[in-house]
Amino acid sequence: MPDPNAGVLTPGLKTVEPDDDATNVPGQMTAEELPMPAEQAGETSRKLPQMLLRFQVQNGTPVYTENFAHPESGCSWMGVGGQIFDASGEPLNGFVVNVRGALGDKELNLIALSGGALYLGPGGYEFKLADEPTASSQSLAITVLDSQGNQASPYVPFDTYADCSKNVVLINFVQSVQILNGYLQYLPVMFK
Repeated sequence: MPDPNAGVLTPGLKTVEPDDDATNVPGQMTAEELPMPAEQAGETSRKLPQMLLRFQVQNGTPVYTENFAHPESGCSWMGVGGQIFDASGEPLNGFVVNVRGALGDKELNLIALSGGALYLGPGGYEFKLADEPTASSQSLAITVLDSQGNQASPYVPFDTYADCSKNVVLINFVQSVQILNGYLQYLPVMFK
């Protein structure tokens, strides 16, 4: 049986930090600030049933648009943001979102919490990636982690553009699969 934790991002990973200018977004943290699981922190905690939430990119995203959340910065701002929803469409706060990869000559590994960018809506998250629109092709990827640092979605690569009308990338995530007490449960996918 394959290891279910293979490829899981753990809070102790060494990261390369971006410039200070790229870290001034409310709700955005560095990977070192990610809460450590109670077991690793030496605390005792009550054992809960195993449940792993899985997320996928919402249909219709990513969407590329101009900077509407920080109008004072205009074209001097490029970022990625969005919302996280459960299977019934309700927004979820408190999930960790991780963006990592290369943008130009900078290596990024950024962490934000859903609910930290409410101007994007409930369950909203946001990352400032650069001070100007910069083109990249699949060199950045985004994922959702649970509050314990367990990967809850695949890493999803995305593009960025050197275009002021596309300097914000919106990527929403929706809950798709649950593992509860060892049983895999698929939520139905409906088509019109």
